[in-house]
Amino acid sequence: MKKFVCLISTICIIAAFIPSALADKSEYIGSYYTLNSDAPGYAAVDIESCSDSAITLRFKRIKNNEEAYIYSFEQGVVEGNYAAVPFTATITQSSATFKGVMTLEFLNKMIDIRLISGQGVEMYSGHLPKVDHSYFDDSKL
Repeated sequence: MKKFVCLISTICIIAAFIPSALADKSEYIGSYYTLNSDAPGYAAVDIESCSDSAITLRFKRIKNNEEAYIYSFEQGVVEGNYAAVPFTATITQSSATFKGVMTLEFLNKMIDIRLISGQGVEMYSGHLPKVDHSYFDDSKL
């Protein structure tokens, strides 16, 4: 009976590590872009690093040929197929700032994103496919 309990315990410990090994998100590192439904405009995301537990990225949105907010992102948390990344947005015209969170869902070589302000207002949502180049002038990807 003791051997059986040890065997079950070992299996449980090994099984606990399998999901994290299979959850590697490094394939999502790269650039994502979508045309906005209210053209002219677009949203662009560069995921600079992504693991099964952490993500760093940057985001910009151009609407009516203007970038109304400049976003600064902190390191985010990844859990399964989802991530949450805190940001500070600076309003371009007034330099006022506010905080919010971007949520991501990892899909087959695509991401769904939502930016929610600290007041609970949805600032942007979209389904972004992976593209072969960045829309940031200083990109290292």
